[in-house]
Amino acid sequence: MSIYWITDESPNWGEDKKINFKIIPDNEFHTYSVDIGIHKKWLGKIRQFRLDLEPPDTNGAHIRIDYVQLGILSSKVEVYSMNIGTGVPRSGKSFPIYVTIKNPSGEVFKDVSLKVKVLDKVFSESVREIQPRDTKSFSFNVKFNKEGIYKIPIEVTSGSKVIDKGDINVLVTRDNLFEQSPGDITLENSKIFIRFVRVPSGFTTALLYGKKDNKLELLSVIHPLSSITYTDPEGDRVTDILCPSIARKEGNKVVFEGENNLYKYKITIEKTKDDEIINTDYELSAKGDIKLVRFDGPFLRVGEGSFGVKKVSALFPGLEWLVGEERSSSTLDAMEPFNMRLVPNPNKITVPCMGIESNNYLIGLLWKGEDNQPASIFCSPNWYENQENHLLGLFLPYVPDYVKENETYADIPYVLRAGDKISIGSKILISYNRTILDLVPKWLSLYDALDVKFPRSFEEEIRLCEEGYKGIWEPNAPGWPHATPGNWTPSPYPKDAFLLYIGSIFTKDKEAKRMADTVINFLIKEPYRLSDPGGSHIYEFQLPFIIGRLPQSVGAFKDFVSAYLASQKPDGSFVYSSSMSMQEKRLGEEGETNVGLCAVPASVILRYARVTGDDTLLRGGLTALEFMKRFRVPRGAQVWEVPVHTPDILASARAVDAYLEGYIITGNSEYLDRAVYWAKTGLPFVYLWSRSDRPVMKYSTIPVFGATFFDYPWFGYPVQWNGLVYAYELLRLARYDNSFLWKDIATGILASGMYQQMTGGEYKGLYPDSWDLDNNLPRGPYINPEDLLKPLYLLMGIPLDLDTKVINFRGNNVYITTIARIKDINVTDKCIKITIDNSSIKEKYLLITKVDRPKSILLDDREIKELSELEFQPIGYRYYKDYKWLVVKVHEGSLTRLAVNF
Repeated sequence: MSIYWITDESPNWGEDKKINFKIIPDNEFHTYSVDIGIHKKWLGKIRQFRLDLEPPDTNGAHIRIDYVQLGILSSKVEVYSMNIGTGVPRSGKSFPIYVTIKNPSGEVFKDVSLKVKVLDKVFSESVREIQPRDTKSFSFNVKFNKEGIYKIPIEVTSGSKVIDKGDINVLVTRDNLFEQSPGDITLENSKIFIRFVRVPSGFTTALLYGKKDNKLELLSVIHPLSSITYTDPEGDRVTDILCPSIARKEGNKVVFEGENNLYKYKITIEKTKDDEIINTDYELSAKGDIKLVRFDGPFLRVGEGSFGVKKVSALFPGLEWLVGEERSSSTLDAMEPFNMRLVPNPNKITVPCMGIESNNYLIGLLWKGEDNQPASIFCSPNWYENQENHLLGLFLPYVPDYVKENETYADIPYVLRAGDKISIGSKILISYNRTILDLVPKWLSLYDALDVKFPRSFEEEIRLCEEGYKGIWEPNAPGWPHATPGNWTPSPYPKDAFLLYIGSIFTKDKEAKRMADTVINFLIKEPYRLSDPGGSHIYEFQLPFIIGRLPQSVGAFKDFVSAYLASQKPDGSFVYSSSMSMQEKRLGEEGETNVGLCAVPASVILRYARVTGDDTLLRGGLTALEFMKRFRVPRGAQVWEVPVHTPDILASARAVDAYLEGYIITGNSEYLDRAVYWAKTGLPFVYLWSRSDRPVMKYSTIPVFGATFFDYPWFGYPVQWNGLVYAYELLRLARYDNSFLWKDIATGILASGMYQQMTGGEYKGLYPDSWDLDNNLPRGPYINPEDLLKPLYLLMGIPLDLDTKVINFRGNNVYITTIARIKDINVTDKCIKITIDNSSIKEKYLLITKVDRPKSILLDDREIKELSELEFQPIGYRYYKDYKWLVVKVHEGSLTRLAVNF
């Protein structure tokens, strides 16, 4: 639901004065508390506000409102954050303390003072006033000459009254921590070296190095090793920094232990058989009841003491994909407050890992996805603590039951009962010469999470999809809408008729076959439309290769391609214009480009070029592929509503498609390598874990790491049609590349789509546009089953994607295309011999372009005739002189041998 408002200064309703909140559609009353004051335009005199159901085309919904109350969530200035400006405070070295105070109320506060006490010195700052929702930040340079733990108290006063207070605990280690001392402990293998730094009071710091050719490079620190925050009997927070004095080395691991009258703890750091991985286990046991606010373990400060904030890229799957100097939780892809991804709800994390690529190393933190997984914090660079590093961390208790999203301490303490214990398990990755794209595959190899369960058999799925098509069939069109409900006009889409035609071969469903035949017979009257890609998410044109009427039947697709080619720039690019976006909203800079904007036109241009052999189209498509080599992050395939910059799984799919087309038509292995690259870029969008009560979750796919129009976020909202397009391209890729588990990932994505599919009711056989993982509910509109059937048919061995072979015949390239699989081609100066592995499709056409008229054609050693109307005979051929196209119609069989003699 959305809240809109107007003010004296801004009296027009608009998207600039709007805030969204999620509701639970379960026919029960719920109380929702919405902090509307976080919006920068909730200011001045509010004249009106209204409540709107979202999305805008919501139909048939009923809502009852018991009351609406406007209140003040806070009426005081408070300490908003307190941070140490270095990842490792050292004795004798100055470092900054940062304190930010905030006015979260709607009132102006005046004469506010801040006092910070460091040993015997008091720092004081005053501000005359703080405006509503404004913050004021201060910094103080401090220095401690001895190692130890220091508490720095902070007070906020107004007049003589203390209105808020807090404190920072600082662990100061020795100045020469980068030099090994006798009390330090080390742990190493062939690729990683860790040194645990000791001072008289205990172990303060873990220094993590990468090893290459016996040279060490500092990559990250853990300082302190951990800390515990809890509430005392008066309700005040107490933080204990853990500086264990007991440590022992046990084979491949180092164990740290400590205790007091409230708890005992154990920290285990262990080498594994994989020399790129270090296991960590943080365990806390209660002696008496503890009201736990936070238990850390581990907090990696990547780059501290070495490369600092520099990075090539950073990845937090499902949430962030950063390059260069980009900052996490920025507003590049989502406006405030939706941009904040510091401590996310785990439902928004697609793969439980995070990583930084810098200095030829990949440094990552990985953990198991489960119902009550630890809270995670991701900050790159570390703006949260004002430090020159990148923060990757885990802590308990978990979000959202105890810790509010994007808060770093529990709002509701977790009561750890006497005798009970909690633990945090994780893995630290340090890998040389790896990129950020290796993070998710590494997680998969460690957690073995590729199990796939289908809710029904493939034949049952085809029948359910047929029911979906029956439910939205409009005989007067004749055809089907793309989705329902909404303003989706029923149309005679060739792709839907084709899919029903194929399905009816297996199910023998007469009604499904009748619908397909009705549309096909309608389209035959205008054969030009048999290749119309309208209503498609996957742009292909198979129907002419089972219905015939080539070359007329590819006319619609040719027009589709020509429109793209006309917009191509001389350098091969295709660029953004606000006219591409709904309501012409500005979602990027005019003329900017990225891989998604280029890959869609490149793929369809090359697909038509490989079927027809058109040299102009081929040059245009290959020029686009060369231009696309500069891109590294998938963006820009959904600019009708999503910002151009936003990382996008559909861009991954389209780029795989484009480079596969380039590989098929040229045989250039570099294009196949690029297809593999872009296939890897889609993995961070795929949920590779699941809550126990959400079978739809695993292998569901979020569409983008951002928001529609910047203000309708997709974090935690899978859009499976995006993933199904990606799955289809992975299955195509798997035919040519076995370097990764492409088929397994695609199979899982299909399974999730099947779980999301409606099995009864008004939308039976259709599947939702998106899924709300928090509430485990579908969100319409409901889409027809095209994207489910296409990968399903490929998994069944039905070759949906047209198969093309390019051969050299008499010094020229000749293009051979069919919907069956071409098993073998043998070429002599006078004959082209083709062997086709037939599918279950009874009749099919084979197209050979850029050839002269043949002298004769033999089909399974029997000569066939040239016919003027192929469509009315079971076999035959026809030559089109103006096109130099040879069309051959073949019959059903396990193998078909064709000999074309010239």
